[in-house]
Amino acid sequence: MLGGLRLLVNADDVKLMTALRSGSKDPTAGLVRTFVMYDVSRSLVHGALENERFVEDAEIFDEGTIGRMLFDLLSMYWPEYSVKALAARRKEDPSRLDAELQTRSGVFG
Repeated sequence: MLGGLRLLVNADDVKLMTALRSGSKDPTAGLVRTFVMYDVSRSLVHGALENERFVEDAEIFDEGTIGRMLFDLLSMYWPEYSVKALAARRKEDPSRLDAELQTRSGVFG
């Protein structure tokens, strides 16, 4: 889902760069990649749900756009909720949304 995004990382951090490379033999590499993906997803989810234009018309974005990718991401993790309902839930309890994202994205399992 997030394969089209470019993540800028500190290239001087050798341990991080090693962990993020796919195929790394480092036993913690998979865990680091999982948490980086979770954190990127979390940032995108919160950013999308804070954006009034996105929340009002989330389904209008064309394929290949960030708006469509965000809509698809939200639909994949929360198929039972509309974008407007998710935005309301985020305002009410953002940490609960984070916990749900951890569970639904497989960070802890």
